[in-house]
Amino acid sequence: MNNQKQCSKCKEVKELSEFHKHKSAKDGLTSYCKKCISNETIKYNRTLKGKLLGLYHSQVKHSKKRNDSPPLYTREEFYNKFITDKDFIHKHNEWVKSNYNKKLAPSFDRIDDYKGYSFSNIKLVVWEENNNRYTSDAKNGINIKSSKTVIATNIKTGEV
Repeated sequence: MNNQKQCSKCKEVKELSEFHKHKSAKDGLTSYCKKCISNETIKYNRTLKGKLLGLYHSQVKHSKKRNDSPPLYTREEFYNKFITDKDFIHKHNEWVKSNYNKKLAPSFDRIDDYKGYSFSNIKLVVWEENNNRYTSDAKNGINIKSSKTVIATNIKTGEV
């Protein structure tokens, strides 16, 4: 039995473990190796469309994590609103020019952290600005959503 396969993308012959499983494929494996799939994913996520859709999915994920309602717009509405937005395109182009510096990546910040994602409650920023605001708000007690209540205890007795 052959333990190797040629990747359709890079043309290298690799061990079968270097391919993801794919039920409907004849041999049960993807035609591209894991490394090529990863490279293609990175390349797509850096495109205007890929970055924008990634930001939407991030909003959905963060809403679930915070037990908030999902964004008040669909993926298509979000995409259609920002795919031709001059500010988004400019921030994306600056990010590309920076060789994908994380700090310069386009991002959306909620104006009011106590409300969910809606077009009236988001603003376009870069990742660094979004992160700095979050850190500053948490430090200054403006956003205490991630803080936990401390219950006083009696140190001598250990009673709550």
